[in-house]
Amino acid sequence: MLTSRQKEALAFAERIKSMGFVVYLAERGDYGFITDDTESRVLSFSFDDGGSLGGNYGPPSIESGTGWRMDKSPCDLKTATDVREALYANPPKF
Repeated sequence: MLTSRQKEALAFAERIKSMGFVVYLAERGDYGFITDDTESRVLSFSFDDGGSLGGNYGPPSIESGTGWRMDKSPCDLKTATDVREALYANPPKF
């Protein structure tokens, strides 16, 4: 039986896929990754902590890690434009 977080993540993943993006949902079912057909950028999402998004870049480094937590939540991604803007967002100045 799915938890409410898993149901929310699954519904979110299906909605994002319907906009033309590629979504990878983790086996645990409450977090995953969004990319597009180029797979050059990755946007992490989680429903484990009330809903969060994380921008990712690489390669990993000791100075800057692999990404950052965004001020947006999965609920803020309502259109394909919203998803694309989050997917291609630049990291903040550290």
